[in-house]
Amino acid sequence: MSDNLKKSDNKKTLILLLSAFVLLGFYFIAQRYYGDIEEIRAEKRAEPPQSYNTEQRRYTENETSNDKTSQSNLDTSQYIKINPLQEYNYLSKDEIYSIRKNYVKKSLFWTPLYEPSNEIFGQIQSGKPWWGLQHTICISGEDNTTGISAMSRFINNPNLLVTFMSVYIFKHKPETEEFCNSKFANFMPYKAYFDAKNKIITARYKMGRFIIDNLQGYSDGEHPHYLMLVGMNAKDFGYRYVKIQKLVNIGMRTSPNAAENIHEFQDYIHVGGSCGAEGGCNNISPRQSELEFQIKDLPAEISMELYKHHPNRNIPVYPDFRYKIIFEEY
Repeated sequence: MSDNLKKSDNKKTLILLLSAFVLLGFYFIAQRYYGDIEEIRAEKRAEPPQSYNTEQRRYTENETSNDKTSQSNLDTSQYIKINPLQEYNYLSKDEIYSIRKNYVKKSLFWTPLYEPSNEIFGQIQSGKPWWGLQHTICISGEDNTTGISAMSRFINNPNLLVTFMSVYIFKHKPETEEFCNSKFANFMPYKAYFDAKNKIITARYKMGRFIIDNLQGYSDGEHPHYLMLVGMNAKDFGYRYVKIQKLVNIGMRTSPNAAENIHEFQDYIHVGGSCGAEGGCNNISPRQSELEFQIKDLPAEISMELYKHHPNRNIPVYPDFRYKIIFEEY
C-alpha cells in the first residue's frame, strides 16, 4: 500500500516538474515574441507617415541618368513636389495656419492630429506684412515687403525639412546682378526626392559660381558671404536636433558647429523691425552661427542626421531621419 502511495507521489511530482518546464518555456517564447513586436512598433513610430501627395512620382531610369545615386536606392525613391510660393502680406494668423495645414496634409509627414507648432508659429501677428523674398536676396532700399513672401519657401514646402538663407543681404549693384537675378538666389531646389528605404530626403540645387568666386559679401563690403541652415520644418515635425555627418566643399563659419556637435534648431516666426515697415513685419529668427556655412567649390554637399531627442553620447543611436543638400553647377 505504502509503495503504491510513493509511486503516486513521484508521478505527481514528475508531472508538476514537467508542467513547470513547459510553462517556463512558454514564458520565454512569449517574452521573445512580444519583445520583437515592440521593436517593430518602435521602428514604425520612427518612420514618417505614408505620403498623401498623389502628385509625387516614382523615378525612372532615364530621369535619374545624371544622378550619382545607386539604382537600388532609386527603386525605393519618389519625387517630392516643390510647391509654389506666394505673398502673405496682411493675411490673418488663421489664414497662415490654414495654408500650412493644407500643405502638410499633402506632405510625407501629415497625421490627422497635426497642428502647427505654437513654439514656431505662435507669435505670427495677423494683418502684418512679411519680408519679401526678393528683398532678402538683394536689397535696393525700397519697400522690403513687396512681392512673394520669403517665409513661403518654408511654410508652403514642409517636406523640405532643412533649407537655408543668406546671413547678409546683397545690395543691388551692377556687379551683383549675376547673383541677384539668378534662380539660385531664391534658394529653392530644382529637384527633391524621398528614399523610403533609407529614410532620407535629398534636395538638389543648381547654381553659378558667383558667391564662390566672390566670397566677400556685397552687403557692406566687409563681411564674407555666408549661408545659414534653417530647420523650421524639421523642428515642426519633432526633429529638433541636427548633426552634420558629411561635408563636401563646404566650410563652417565657427567652432563649435553642427559638424562637430549636435545642435538644436531654434527657428521661430515673430514680428521684427528689420524690414523697415512701420510696426514691423513677420519674419524668422534667430541667427545661429553654428549653422552658418560657405560653399567653397562645386559640386558641394551637406549630409545631416536628424533626431527627435538629444542622443546620449555614451549610447550609439540611429538618427530618426536623414537629410541631404547637394549643390550643382549650372
